[in-house]
Amino acid sequence: MISKEKITSIILNYFNEKKGWTPYRLKKQIGVEQKTVRKWMQETDRSFMRKSSFDLVNEKLGNEICTLYVEFREYFIDKIEKTEADTEGIVEILRNNESENAEEVDVLINKILEQNNHAQPKMQEILGRSNIINSLEELLMQYKEYFQIAEKSNVENMINDDGLFKETIEELGDFLIVKFPGRYSIGILLANYEIDYTVEKEKDAFCYRVEKFKNQNDLQMVLLITDLDKEEIPIPFQGLLMKKFNLFFECIGKNDLEKVVIQGLQLKEDKSSEIKMKINQHRYAQLIFDKFMSYLTVVSNEIVFSQYLKKLDKKLDTDEEKNYHVLNGLFVSYNKRTNIKNFMNYANGVLINDIFKYSYLSRHTIYYERNLVEQRVKEILKERNEEKMGLVVEICAPNSLITCNIIDECKKLVLFTASYSGYSLMNEIDEKTGKRFIPGNVFLHLSHLNPEYMGLHYLNELKGKVDLLVIGFGGGSQISDLVRFIRYANGWLSDEGVLFLSVHNAEAIMLNRKQLRDQRFESYPMYMADYWTYTNSDRLSLLKKMKTYSIDDLKAAYLSGLDIQNMKISTYPYISTLINPEEYPRNILDEIREEDKLLAEKGTHGQLIQIFAQKNIKYHIERKNENIKKYLNSLDMKYEYYTHTLAPDSKSLMNSLRAEDVDLSSMVLLKTVILQSRNSKDSSESNWVYAILPYDKEVVFDQTKYELVPEKSILKKYNQGIISPLTVFEETSNDFNKKSSIYILNKDRINTKYVIMRSESNHESIRMKCEDFYCIAEKAGSRMESIIE
Repeated sequence: MISKEKITSIILNYFNEKKGWTPYRLKKQIGVEQKTVRKWMQETDRSFMRKSSFDLVNEKLGNEICTLYVEFREYFIDKIEKTEADTEGIVEILRNNESENAEEVDVLINKILEQNNHAQPKMQEILGRSNIINSLEELLMQYKEYFQIAEKSNVENMINDDGLFKETIEELGDFLIVKFPGRYSIGILLANYEIDYTVEKEKDAFCYRVEKFKNQNDLQMVLLITDLDKEEIPIPFQGLLMKKFNLFFECIGKNDLEKVVIQGLQLKEDKSSEIKMKINQHRYAQLIFDKFMSYLTVVSNEIVFSQYLKKLDKKLDTDEEKNYHVLNGLFVSYNKRTNIKNFMNYANGVLINDIFKYSYLSRHTIYYERNLVEQRVKEILKERNEEKMGLVVEICAPNSLITCNIIDECKKLVLFTASYSGYSLMNEIDEKTGKRFIPGNVFLHLSHLNPEYMGLHYLNELKGKVDLLVIGFGGGSQISDLVRFIRYANGWLSDEGVLFLSVHNAEAIMLNRKQLRDQRFESYPMYMADYWTYTNSDRLSLLKKMKTYSIDDLKAAYLSGLDIQNMKISTYPYISTLINPEEYPRNILDEIREEDKLLAEKGTHGQLIQIFAQKNIKYHIERKNENIKKYLNSLDMKYEYYTHTLAPDSKSLMNSLRAEDVDLSSMVLLKTVILQSRNSKDSSESNWVYAILPYDKEVVFDQTKYELVPEKSILKKYNQGIISPLTVFEETSNDFNKKSSIYILNKDRINTKYVIMRSESNHESIRMKCEDFYCIAEKAGSRMESIIE
């Protein structure tokens, strides 16, 4: 899609390439820093002001463009035809605008943008929001035992009554409301609402719409599903909406839609387009459904915390003396105790017993993991001869506070949560106690648990600085894409950083209890169902949506890049899951629990898997495939290496290179996509098909014949997603299978002098001449075919 950022880049590159203007001269002409000019040329400025920056370039260079219009027009057309689809309307606008009556640049560009928006409607508009909502409702109805589908509607035009905005507030989108027990409702809102985030009035108007939408429908949380690129919505604005309205953005792209495979479907030619539309409506609804289901654990926390928050608000008053008695009832002389003691009182008493009312097994699983973390931290400090850990981070923190026992051992402890109510409750208690609750070295962050969001928003705080990262009490199973999360987490860990991960065990005896042939086990609910009431029915069980992992899978794929050889693994609890605690006296329960602790490091069938794994610094820094360098040197080819922060995939690699201020204007980033035959009985690597293409291009393939190779299989072979194009050729790989096929984008589709790609490590990239890379590809027998479009 052609944006103002793209147009600004084309204008600046035109003057640089065609008129010989250096970035320094452009800097002087426009009146901004040279570094900013380079970022605009490369479209890498995340703080790009979509309106004001373009207006500045137009103001300073508009007259020059009008004078040189014919040459500029041809350059512009050449650029967009190589990088954009559906450009006929835009080309027509430019061709019809001759030099003798050339319009002002801003008028011309506005015409292009209008044509572009008209020519490329968003997926929601193409598929129809009401149709998507209908499909989503069908998917949600199978879980009607757990929540109700309350409303399905179009958001009406809303007019602001307070005089702040005079205009009619246009349509916001279509929505569906899901109501949970405990008067907790979520609005799933489908909208592509584009605003200029540099204009405060537009941001305020959007906030007003959201607030009114929530109030009118008595919503506690909003999931805003959009087709907009997540980069179009500034991270600070996402954070503002999260903290102010408990609103989370979820972006769905065309690539996401194509990954949802509908199997066993044969289309008749005469109705194929109509059926394809319905399939895509269902795919879109399926993606929303999956995103919604990933929030259920957050919602369970939300319901519990929000109920307690309401009770506390009713008790607290403006009267300080009354508040003193209420808070003393919670913390016992809170104003006479240290923050850490008050916090520990909350973690061990209020949280466990009053807020969540945790079951016997949940309580003791939390205690067990807290003790594990405490013991490991003491060992680390002793080994390193240090008094405190530097930075400790806990994910999914407020429902269990696994790190509460090590507050004194941390210089800084950061607690991340996606629970708005949990975050609000802890902050309110801190405020009402006169800042006598949260310890000085503890910080709360309300954050989307998308690692890319966390990495961007908290880059300076996390990058290479985390000494211990804790994801406790089964929190790993709450993360929708654990592989991707751990890839990013590797970049957050310091050189000696340690990960503590707790996930639900796929081999837990209670998950396989039908094998026990003892009917009395069938009637017992899962211990972690402190809020949700799970059933044994495959059709209704929400537990099926709780991701489970085996120890072997975690070692083989999910934890690549960590020191697997020296991992500490336990599974807990085991025997305790097979009994009813109410049938046994305290002393017997204590004995069973102690036996569980002894079995934890020996057995594999406990309810949760707990893993300590240290960052494998040798993997990240020293792991090399010397074949690549030797081969390039043998061909006398020139190349250049770049060192950067961890980049586990193409998108994060681009962000890492931008962060290092690498000039990308003369190079294109390449990626590798791997397919396999859908129908072949042979699922081995010899059946893989490699496609090499620019990172922003797509592979178009027949989904009845091919499918993407599962990420788990790729990770087993390449570790942490290292699929550099240079590692898939026979001459540069230790284990390339000669039967594999390689396809590469036609050379004439790449118009830069250089190509850049990851080398042998997630921390290194290699740049070489485009013609040299294609020479290597041709020697390897790569085919230039239309599989890539």
